[in-house]
Amino acid sequence: MGHNYTAALDNYTKALEKEPNNVPALQSVARLHLRQEQYPQAVDAYQKVVRVAPTAENYSELASSQQKSGRLTDAQASIQKAISIDPSTQRYRNNLAGILVAGGQSDEAVRELTQV
Repeated sequence: MGHNYTAALDNYTKALEKEPNNVPALQSVARLHLRQEQYPQAVDAYQKVVRVAPTAENYSELASSQQKSGRLTDAQASIQKAISIDPSTQRYRNNLAGILVAGGQSDEAVRELTQV
């Protein structure tokens, strides 16, 4: 773990002690874990983010970290939540298709990609 990473995480942790629902700090902690390939910690952090700020983008980030953790069922549920919040963003359907392919559901992935 690099010194800059540790220092940044310490700073965000201190900020969250004072303001536990600080969305930018929560997101930053999650991204730091993701960059360090600490996927289970990233999932935990993004779950806190979506509890405080349940936006489509935050659910998409949660899905990404869940997928990288090998939690494909959870990732699929999270990206579907993002799609339900913002059905017009094609990137979320593309992400769902990627999750489906990773889970061996290629036919379902093709169906998702043809929905616009």
